[in-house]
Amino acid sequence: MYPQAMEFARLFGAFEYAMKRGGLHCKGTKWKTGKPAAADWTTFVLMLPADFFAKASLLPQARHLIDHPPRKLVMGPEDGPPVWGDFPAASTDAAKLVDHLKDVRNNFFHGDKTATDRDVDLLVAGTAVLMLMRSMTVGQEALKAFHGKLNEMVGPMPLAAE
Repeated sequence: MYPQAMEFARLFGAFEYAMKRGGLHCKGTKWKTGKPAAADWTTFVLMLPADFFAKASLLPQARHLIDHPPRKLVMGPEDGPPVWGDFPAASTDAAKLVDHLKDVRNNFFHGDKTATDRDVDLLVAGTAVLMLMRSMTVGQEALKAFHGKLNEMVGPMPLAAE
């Protein structure tokens, strides 16, 4: 396993754990007692600062995910084996960027297990986006429980270099 994959998996998994344990889990009639818990990415995106996407767009590491998001594995014709779908359009807002971030996770865990340069670039970009989300939400009172659980998993956020 390559180190970029391990770092992405560690951080993405910690985010989802922290969301579920920190109060950002899916709720409502679809999510009844006994059903698997799911992280509520939709609510999390709404809690990101308004300038999140603009700041993500300035990160060189994140540009690959924004400009060249991953394809999805889709069903092939006539019940044939899955095939890679078309390349999606570039991200234009925080919600789309997070959708593409989740596609990186899905492809990493459920897709082909190759280590192409593109795979590594997407994992590095995904890690950069997660780190930016963490740094831009750390002071929000509404996300205090989330950050507490995230810190339990990956340690406190490093202090900014002076």
